[in-house]
Amino acid sequence: MIGECVATLRGHDDEVLDVVFDSTGQYIATASADKTGRVYDALSHLCIATLTGHQAEISKVKDK
Repeated sequence: MIGECVATLRGHDDEVLDVVFDSTGQYIATASADKTGRVYDALSHLCIATLTGHQAEISKVKDK
């Protein structure tokens, strides 16, 4: 259903600047102004990895 919220991905402390599904549809990657990137399982909507160490906001995520 287009436009319907099916889940809320939790974890970022500031605005999310980019969201990308990987090419398999299994993972969702996010970039945030809180200086972290996160990877979520697309089925469970749980965060499975947090990428830290950036000195500034992360504005883009790219699927390889």
